[in-house]
Amino acid sequence: MQIIAAVLSLLASSAVLITPASAATGDHPAIVVVIDAFTDNVELCYTFQTLVRAKGFPEAPIIAFNSILLSQETVANLHTCTERDLTFVDVQLLHGEFPLDVNVLPDVSYEYAQTQRFLSTRMWDQPALDPYDVIMHISDATCLTFDDEYLPGFPDSPELDHQFDYKSYTVPNELQPTQHTEGIYELSINYLDFREMSEPNEPLWNNLKFEYNNNNKLSMFSTDFEIVRKSFMQDTAVRDYMEHLTENAVSSDLFFQRRWSAGTLRKMAVALFLKGFVVSDTHVAGVVEKDFLAGNLFRNICRIP
Repeated sequence: MQIIAAVLSLLASSAVLITPASAATGDHPAIVVVIDAFTDNVELCYTFQTLVRAKGFPEAPIIAFNSILLSQETVANLHTCTERDLTFVDVQLLHGEFPLDVNVLPDVSYEYAQTQRFLSTRMWDQPALDPYDVIMHISDATCLTFDDEYLPGFPDSPELDHQFDYKSYTVPNELQPTQHTEGIYELSINYLDFREMSEPNEPLWNNLKFEYNNNNKLSMFSTDFEIVRKSFMQDTAVRDYMEHLTENAVSSDLFFQRRWSAGTLRKMAVALFLKGFVVSDTHVAGVVEKDFLAGNLFRNICRIP
């Protein structure tokens, strides 16, 4: 996935250089990262350094939610990686809590699942986010390879008479393994029936429906880069749906044992509750995802000289 994303980024770069987008006015964005046991803090430092290329809101701060204890040395080192204001918020206690109906198995790590749960539901009520209306979520795998005039906010355009509410991307033709999506679509349909809601007739939802019916799999939005209008995730219906998948007596154990991804749940929520014209799901030119598994860190473009 990361390699394909990098290729798409570089191919799209020429178009952006010709017609650069400007930042949407009136937004107050923040950059968010979750630091857990899987985070490579050396690579996160390099990620922070590339944020100098996010020119749209140079004063937008970074908020780092840490689910593990960070040493003073690590905190100090990460502060040196960016000139942006950097705030650490300890969420270790949240990561130690489980919904009542989860069968917590011995000798099983739920660190990944807790991070996905935090990104899906629990993050959006954190007081640290109160001053901000737009959130750009990144990870240690994120890399900005050249200057962007609207990040970390949404792009503006004189042709548009509305704001964007969500921006991310899906790698074409990449579906998540069934074992990591089992139950999501079925429980979503059950939710619609229970709330007496009709399925949307939007391309994004229709594509997800096709993926499930033909492959018993689902695609996902990137878990390393997204821009979200906070009011969308705080909307009563969206919150109710997301908690139906992560906290509900029927679904919560599936969420933890099947390791559902926040990227998959986010794509389902966007497809169900947003109109297509407020969603941008094209790849963001200049954004590259490092491929940790293959050892490809794109040092030639993901390091600031």
